[in-house]
Amino acid sequence: MQDRFENYILAQQLNNLTKKLNPSSGLQKKLADWICEEGQSKLGIMIPEYDEDRPNSLKQMKHLAEFASNGWGSDKKQISSATWHDLKNLISKSVKKFNTRTKSRLQKNVDALAQEVGFDDIETSILGIAIRVGSDDIYKNLCDSLFQDKKITVNRLIASLLGVSLTEISARLKRSSPLATTGLIKMKLDAWNSDFSDFLKLPDSIVSAVQPPNEGIGDIEEAIFGKPCNAELAWSDFEHLRDDRDFVANLVRGAVRSKTKGINILLYGSPGTGKTEFCKTVASYLEFNMHAIGEVDDEGDEPDRKERIAAFVCLIIC
Repeated sequence: MQDRFENYILAQQLNNLTKKLNPSSGLQKKLADWICEEGQSKLGIMIPEYDEDRPNSLKQMKHLAEFASNGWGSDKKQISSATWHDLKNLISKSVKKFNTRTKSRLQKNVDALAQEVGFDDIETSILGIAIRVGSDDIYKNLCDSLFQDKKITVNRLIASLLGVSLTEISARLKRSSPLATTGLIKMKLDAWNSDFSDFLKLPDSIVSAVQPPNEGIGDIEEAIFGKPCNAELAWSDFEHLRDDRDFVANLVRGAVRSKTKGINILLYGSPGTGKTEFCKTVASYLEFNMHAIGEVDDEGDEPDRKERIAAFVCLIIC
């Protein structure tokens, strides 16, 4: 069952696109094709059937009906201004039809995650696009289709979807921007042979974490980082490391009490020597929660250095 607010978001973005797309680029035709293919299932947009034997029987949407009957899916690069006018009217009606201030649970989760990492309103909207591209194949198809022939840049397409200036979007897609440095979004702004969906790539864990029935930042963080690790060994099992054990425990306890932002403890040793179990035991002794971060990537394999750092940055910010 579709959510009214999600329909409203999509209708708004389609409406913003109708105001920005250049007819000579062929992007208007691509949007019209998408509406003909997916408009009814996504927004209930009904395009009347065209009867060539009674062309004057349609009092409204005549040109769009004719396009849907004959022009949709063709190799034409442009559509007529009359057809575009009909399409804009349909999309505008969808905006009014779904207009609501009651946010979907998905949007509330997007807002909660964005607030937790300190995103502003535009960064939050970009995060919303990335999440919907990662979770909605039909929405992903819309963005990829418009970007397919590279008649529009990534920045300009996002600006057009959101109805904000290109300058505002470009400032937020820099490699030094919060969107990039948090590690939430893996931006590939130099991959010109990619689809739009490849440019704003979210880890599967992030996309899944904000989906209902998860609700609120607590559910989101648990979905991303997993449940706290349980210690399998007792404090006394590390008596042979008593000095080091007590030093680490006192250091961590003091850092938490003084609200120190970040301390680093390097445990060196071959795999299987008990480094992780030592950490679990210290956390249990101090009655703190411990999460294992950056152990696997989205495919379940060992993450590379960049993926490990992104996971740690994400944890620190959250």
